[in-house]
Amino acid sequence: NFVDLTFLPVGSNYVASVTTINGQGSESSATTLTFTVGDEPVLSTDIKDNAITTSKLIADAVTNAKLAVNSIQGDVIAAGAITESKLLDGSVATDKLAANAVTAAKITANTITASQIASGTLTSASGVFGAISAVDITAGTLNANRLNIDNVTLDTSGDTLIIKSNGVGTTQIATRAAGAFNVNGASGTSSFGDGRSSDNYNNLSTMSFTSSEAGTYIIVGNCMVGGTFNTLTQLESRIIVGSTTVAEYLSPVGGSAIQPVVLAGKITLAANTSYTVSLQGQVVADNTTPSIGGFSTRISAFKLAKGQ
Repeated sequence: NFVDLTFLPVGSNYVASVTTINGQGSESSATTLTFTVGDEPVLSTDIKDNAITTSKLIADAVTNAKLAVNSIQGDVIAAGAITESKLLDGSVATDKLAANAVTAAKITANTITASQIASGTLTSASGVFGAISAVDITAGTLNANRLNIDNVTLDTSGDTLIIKSNGVGTTQIATRAAGAFNVNGASGTSSFGDGRSSDNYNNLSTMSFTSSEAGTYIIVGNCMVGGTFNTLTQLESRIIVGSTTVAEYLSPVGGSAIQPVVLAGKITLAANTSYTVSLQGQVVADNTTPSIGGFSTRISAFKLAKGQ
């Protein structure tokens, strides 16, 4: 008789009890023996190829430690089996991402902030930008040194953007930027009126125009004077718009009265209205009947772009 102990697990302090039965059927007292099993009961050579199938494995019987390195390939992973909860934080490195795998649709709104963008990596060519308003510029971050300037019209003074000296010429001033402009000139000579006893102004030059805009207008009139100047000769000149005196001037007496007449004044005019401007002169004192004239006359009128 024998006993097959092949499938006993590895262990020690096993106890075997042996008895005998004689010819009369009586069993003897047991004889005991303590022993140890050192060999695994089942060896890999005892298992046939392909004998262990999935149905032979209990749930969770195969752990990570039982898997050979690189034993699980992509073709044995079911579609959708690897979810976010299966991935350890930081387990997917950048070199594991396919080129262009991360698109705008994969990025949660507002997850990329300035701290995620390396300094100097984002330029105007890197994307489409909307208009930059004052709220997009942090106080103190934009100064004149950050701007490309032509150094002809614009210049810098420290961190301040300024207009370069003599940088603004006629090409920089847009049409009507300085206001509406009208002018009238004459080369002939017109006599000063005889105003020795009472006002008797004579028109040296006149100009009519229609105002295109309401606002403040500058009216300028000037002329040269000539004729007979005596010791008592004194001239008075003025500019009127309609019946409103805009500017007036009383000359010195005698030979000192021989000087160009230059007058200028401001007046507020309505829009789309016709006005007549006159440069007038009279002789208020003289030794005899006056003989004084004005020539090379000119009247100019222009609207100021801003109230002055």
